[in-house]
Parts: sequence; structure tokens; C-alpha cells
Amino acid sequence: METRRLITVLTAIGVAIVVAIGAIVIVTSLGGSDGSSSGSSNGNDTGGVETPVLPARVSGELRLFGDDPITLDPACASDASSATYIVEVFSGLVSFDKDLRIVPDIASSWDVSADQMVYTFHLRSNVLFHDASRRVTAGDFKFSMERALNPDTLSTVGEVYLDDIAGSDEFIKKQANSVSGIKVVDDNTLELTIKRPSAFFLQKLTYPTAYVVDQREAKDSTCFQGADWTRSPNGTGPFKLKEWTLGQRIILTANDGYYLDPKPALKQVTFLLSGGSPLTMYENDEIDITGVGINDIERIRDPNEPLKFVLGFPDWVFWGVIAPWAVCTVISGLFSFVIMQDHDLEEAAAPMAADTTLAGATLADAAPSDAAEAGERRHE
Repeated sequence: METRRLITVLTAIGVAIVVAIGAIVIVTSLGGSDGSSSGSSNGNDTGGVETPVLPARVSGELRLFGDDPITLDPACASDASSATYIVEVFSGLVSFDKDLRIVPDIASSWDVSADQMVYTFHLRSNVLFHDASRRVTAGDFKFSMERALNPDTLSTVGEVYLDDIAGSDEFIKKQANSVSGIKVVDDNTLELTIKRPSAFFLQKLTYPTAYVVDQREAKDSTCFQGADWTRSPNGTGPFKLKEWTLGQRIILTANDGYYLDPKPALKQVTFLLSGGSPLTMYENDEIDITGVGINDIERIRDPNEPLKFVLGFPDWVFWGVIAPWAVCTVISGLFSFVIMQDHDLEEAAAPMAADTTLAGATLADAAPSDAAEAGERRHE
């Protein structure tokens, strides 16, 4: 039983780190262009796949290649593609910083009891849902966590990440109507009691299953029914979901009322969900950042390849950028370099020095001025 629990915990932490590192890679590889590069590449060859007509670029926009998420419900997310968008639209009590240290998010601080089993979180008073209709309270977190643990929700990850909480077993077995270890002290204070001391309990709370959702819209929805609310979710993260056209694009816009600093610097992030090869789309100026698959590495290293300059010093990239997260990417079956529009390695590394949480730094650190300068250089 203990071996099974250890494997479950290690798997859970591994997935959480994959999500966090994926977000950090976006931070380290931010680039972009402004309206000067608007939609001119529509109709270009994209590997034989017809690309839908794209709307004109807006100032301060970043365009990326993406996948359709399986779900945008934090309680149900079990894949990295879904988490890519969820961490931008929603947020939780705590998060990771660029060095994978636990930092405050919606919780401004927390206390831990002497026996290491009671965590008391003090919530920020300025956290509003995206529609600004009301602030987030401890009751919202209790609802969200119990929803993720509720067997009727049919989440495959709720128990994995939240089973440390006292009373979760009885709740899952429907022997209790609520989780005894989740206590609302008042609107600003949430108390979580765990079954036994755990060195990684806070790390598990960074996973989307512990994120807060608006109970007014989530209600009694499950991972497979009543999920229409996720097409226009009322989240708390640095970006709002503006559009999700299946198989075509996802558009996120900055949440001007975001509660952390720095505020989102990008005005809009557009994920293109179709169009063929990301590298070809990058060359056609349809997206601003792309990975380089293993089959293209030799091409990019060719001294005569125009894209080679973007990588700068390949050995430094491999050992300095890829090596720290190679284990995590292998877990998800990924291995790629990342290239940016008109940014050398020194520029790419700069965002890593910013002291920001992942929820605020995943996409919120890209400055519009940087994006504009990159676009101007590329089209000179």
C-alpha cells in the first residue's frame, strides 16, 4: 500500500512539474510582433494543410502554436495541453516561481502548525473573478476542492492531488457530506488539515485540481456533463478566455484586474490550433515561437541555415536550457529546442531573472514593446 502511495505521489509531483516547466519555457522563449506583421502569411504553404483565415494582429499580441485542450475544467485536467490554458485562466492558493520554489498566489501567506498537519491560508482581499462581480473567498476554495474530490465529478486527478487532506477518504466513499479537513474559518481564511506530515503537500496544491472556480457557474457539472461553462469560464488568472474555436484558435486577453504584479504586459495571446508544421508556420510569420523537433535539429545547426542565428550557441542551449527540464519533458514524451522571433540567447534568458509567480509569469511577462521591436527587426 505504501509503495502504491509513493508511486502515486511521485507521479503527481512529476506531472505538476511538467506543467510548471512548460510554463517557464514559454517565459524564457517569449518574442512576438505587432500589427506590422498582420496576417500577411495567410494562404502560405503550411505543409499541405489549409490554414483558416486569421484575424489581423493586434498591438501587443503573441501568436503560438497550440493543441485543442481536452478540458478547461481545473478539476478534470490530466494532460499538459489542457493545463497550458488552465494555468492562464485560473489560479490557486500557491504557485511555483521560476526556480520551482513555492510562492504565494491567491493566498498571501500561510501558517503551519507545530505538528506540520494544519495549514492556515490567508487569502488576498483584492482577488476578483474575471467578471468583477465578487471577490474570491475561502468558501470558493472549499467548494472547488470538494468538487474535485467528489466521485460524482468523475475526476481522475482529484484524489491524486488532494488525498492528503483529512476526511478525503470518507468523502470519496460517500461516508461524509463534506471533507472534514477543509475548514472555512472566515471569508479570508482557509484551514487545511492533512492526515500526516507531508514535505510535498504545498507542491501538490499547485496543480489545477486545487484551483478555485466560480461555483455559480460550475455548480454540479462533471468532467463529462454540463461543461458548457468552460467555454467562457469566469476565472481568476492573468488572462481571460476570449475565444475558443475548436480546431482553429484559442484567444486569451489580458485580465486588467489581475491581483498580482507584474500585471499582464501582453494584450492578447492567440494559440493557432491547426495549420500544419509549427516550424513552417514560424517561417511564414504565422506564429512567433516554435519548437524544433529532433528531425530538424541538424537543419537548424547547418551554418547556411537562416534560422541558425536564432539559436545562437547550440551547446549552451542544450546544457543551459534543455538539461534542467530534460527529465520532465521525457516523461511527457517531448524533446525539442525552442526558437524565438529575433531574440538571441541573452534576451531569451532575461525573463528568467524576473521574480514572478508562474500564474503571473507564464505569459504575462512579455512586454508589448519587445514584441513590436522583434517584428520590426524581422521585417527590415
